[in-house]
Amino acid sequence: MIRPDKQYTSNTLAGSANQNWFSPENPSAMHTGRVFYQLFAGGRYNYSFLYSNQMDTTFADGSHSYAGRCGKPWTIHRLMAGICSPSVDPAADRLPQLQPVSFSGEPTKTLAAAEYVMTDPIELTAQPGDHLCLEITFSGTEIPCHTELLIPCFRYQQGRFTPSTNVPVPGLVGCDRPVAGQIGFLGDSITQGIGTPENAYTHWVARTAKQWGTSCAYWNLGVGYARATDAAQGGSWLSKAMHCDFVSVCLGVNDLRQGATAEQITESLRKITKHLRLHGVRYGLFTIPPFDYDAIMTQHWQQVNKYIRQELSQTAVYVFDTAPVWGDPTLPSQPLYGAHPNELGCEKLATAFCQSYPDPIQLIKKRS
Repeated sequence: MIRPDKQYTSNTLAGSANQNWFSPENPSAMHTGRVFYQLFAGGRYNYSFLYSNQMDTTFADGSHSYAGRCGKPWTIHRLMAGICSPSVDPAADRLPQLQPVSFSGEPTKTLAAAEYVMTDPIELTAQPGDHLCLEITFSGTEIPCHTELLIPCFRYQQGRFTPSTNVPVPGLVGCDRPVAGQIGFLGDSITQGIGTPENAYTHWVARTAKQWGTSCAYWNLGVGYARATDAAQGGSWLSKAMHCDFVSVCLGVNDLRQGATAEQITESLRKITKHLRLHGVRYGLFTIPPFDYDAIMTQHWQQVNKYIRQELSQTAVYVFDTAPVWGDPTLPSQPLYGAHPNELGCEKLATAFCQSYPDPIQLIKKRS
């Protein structure tokens, strides 16, 4: 089970996880990539980054990558980190701001199957909105990645850095900034922010965090294609959520799309909330959002949401109904702002949610 050092909490609103894996063209060679995260809070703090060698969630239909899959050993030969202005050319040959990051005092680290590692701390100074650049040199036959990453990511290929998500990325951009607590958002592509522009940070989680302010840290655990059944396994993905003080759960769309029944989804949600409760984590639930469901999916959607409102609400700090905000007024199961809500839809949901729950500290303190 992944247990990041509690000293470090997330300082970005971008989603980042092991969603998929790839095999480099030349596995024995070393490859280099870069990824850029917009930082949420500014200041001078120590940072530590979480890397792992296990799939957090299922990608697409699960035929290539699935939750809990352990990859073959792969090696980080060098990791560099630095703060960059958003105006910096991310494809520049060299970024002079970067400094080396170590692993238990060593410059390299080989991750065995299912292994995870937090890097040694590195002190960085940033202004709100600055970008953290992580430049990683790696090798291996099966490399974890995030295919649907919504932030700038590059591979060095044919003599230059070109856009590519075939790069290992951290599951946590950890910072030792003092906060009242960490709030996690456990969800799928809608939580991650797909439907909003790349690197815009206009998804509903980002808008919510910005309205709530910097008193808390926010960990976006949204992953495209993720299912409630993935989290219900109690593996690496849910263990990240259990590292938080409060978790917002919004899952079920992809279970419905993959043919799961209402009974199967409710059982997964029951297991997720039980895991959180047993580990002392408070949580709130979102009803399954509207999507492009067919008639059968819509029936299951209605049954699961009824279960969330009537049964799971008894142990949750809150249940927030997404349909009045995102659903078509004449057919609530169908999306009003796109299956993956656009910027306007995300703004409306964040506004409605924060009107109902304006103080994140109260969510952390309130016992479920």
